[in-house]
Amino acid sequence: MAVLEEWDEPGDKGIVLGVEGKPERGFLELYDCASEYDLKGISLQFKVADLSAFLESLPSDIVYDGPRDRPWGARYAYLSDPAGILVIAYDGDAY
Repeated sequence: MAVLEEWDEPGDKGIVLGVEGKPERGFLELYDCASEYDLKGISLQFKVADLSAFLESLPSDIVYDGPRDRPWGARYAYLSDPAGILVIAYDGDAY
């Protein structure tokens, strides 16, 4: 992902990441704040060219569940980040 926008002002710091040249394909905004948020129900999903190759490239201490075949022709692997957010890597016919 490319940096589409970033700011660092007193009390207001963040960054917007997106697909360079195609921001309509999706973006992610990260914001630095002092308060905690409830992150239940949030997931990040990333399509990879080859899920098996992606999983083989992970450090050995990274734990994941899968890959699992999905009925729509994709394969999913489920990870979680340190904050407990579900991270899904997938390949196949989805999107």
